[in-house]
Amino acid sequence: RAATYLDEELQSWEGYTAAELGIDADAWATWALTGATYELSSVYAYDDGTGSAYFDTEARNLNSIINEADTELYDYLSEHGLSVRDGEEPAPLSEEQRAEVAALWQDACERAASLEGAFVSVELARVGETWTVDEESLDEALESALGLY
Repeated sequence: RAATYLDEELQSWEGYTAAELGIDADAWATWALTGATYELSSVYAYDDGTGSAYFDTEARNLNSIINEADTELYDYLSEHGLSVRDGEEPAPLSEEQRAEVAALWQDACERAASLEGAFVSVELARVGETWTVDEESLDEALESALGLY
């Protein structure tokens, strides 16, 4: 999900996918999620067969990292005549440019990366004898904890 988010953001802002820029989205996502933690804070079960679980989380805010790193990426692309205007096809980067962008991107991300705390919750439902997590609330909790917005 983090790799897809990166690709969508880069495509939206710069007109290039991560791969076109020389950025390994999967490796970036693995790096970005390293160190993320969660700790169950409390769980409540209600008489109607529903419940809630609350977590303290610590993770990198992926949106903030991308915003910070994109400033340097934008400058690089502009300086090298690689900016994409509306309706234009992106010009392919040379292998050397892709390597430069990848190094610039990783350095900028590392400077912008810090763990941030969040308090999130997920909804639960009892199905027979098993408590299950509501997928939509889990998705919202992950978006909040990781800054995917």
